[in-house]
Amino acid sequence: MRDAISLFRRLVVVAALFVLTFESRAVTQAPAPAFPPVSVDLSRYAPDVRTLLTTSYLGRARQEPDPGEPAAVLKEYLTLGSHGAIEQLYADPVGLGQALTRWRAVARGNPQSRHAVLGLARVQSVHAELATDPASRRAAADSYVRAATLGMDHGRVRYTREVSRALVDAGDDAGLDRVFTRMLAVARRSDAAQEYLALID
Repeated sequence: MRDAISLFRRLVVVAALFVLTFESRAVTQAPAPAFPPVSVDLSRYAPDVRTLLTTSYLGRARQEPDPGEPAAVLKEYLTLGSHGAIEQLYADPVGLGQALTRWRAVARGNPQSRHAVLGLARVQSVHAELATDPASRRAAADSYVRAATLGMDHGRVRYTREVSRALVDAGDDAGLDRVFTRMLAVARRSDAAQEYLALID
């Protein structure tokens, strides 16, 4: 019995030493950056937008704002995408109504901001799923198409999956053909990877 207790104590000591060694290595290693290095040309943006690009996922090439998008709109968009904000709207009808009102105003006040229109589209798509009426689905589809169009105006093909789903939900086959014809044309001129994504979606 004493041998078993002695063996157990030794195992506990060895395990404790292993844990302490592992933790000390973890502490001494440099922490990983919260966001990957910026992959966009910062010189194209105002100083307040540059800050957002270096401290959020907007600095990634696939998330890059269009030139001239206001920092205030981008901050609102980041808030919409943080901490499950969109998911919470599914269980909060009052919050969903407020978000719709807010994002309609943001999009109306910033009609050339892709992220303003995209924020509205995301909130409208939640509303469309819950309401299940044709008008709600049409509104979400129109906003996604508008956001994608703003991106294409800058040579970027964006939101292919969202546009595809929204237009299918709205039953708009002609709109689907029209938008993807332009997406593929823009992608061929700018980026083979974008063309591939557009073809898949």
